Amino acid sequence: MAKWDGLLVKWAKKVREAGCCAICGQKGNLHAHHILPKQILAYKYDYNNGIALCFAHHIMTKVSVHQNALYFTNWLKTHRKWQYDIAMERLNETG
Repeated sequence: MAKWDGLLVKWAKKVREAGCCAICGQKGNLHAHHILPKQILAYKYDYNNGIALCFAHHIMTKVSVHQNALYFTNWLKTHRKWQYDIAMERLNETG
């Protein structure tokens, strides 16, 4: 396994330590989601750029982050304003 893969595994494990889906509170089968895409390398391993989500809210449903980015952005702004603010500040930095 490449060095970077190990860092991503460590990042995901730390993000999932929240213990439940940030949106619905479901415990178990958690996914670690990057708020800003992991292709923005400066924030790929930053724990503030991660959120624990259940499978449904990460990938599966109409309101999952990968199916409906606008819903997730609004949810983040309303329920996790500190993470929303960090993400927006970073987006402005990266242009």
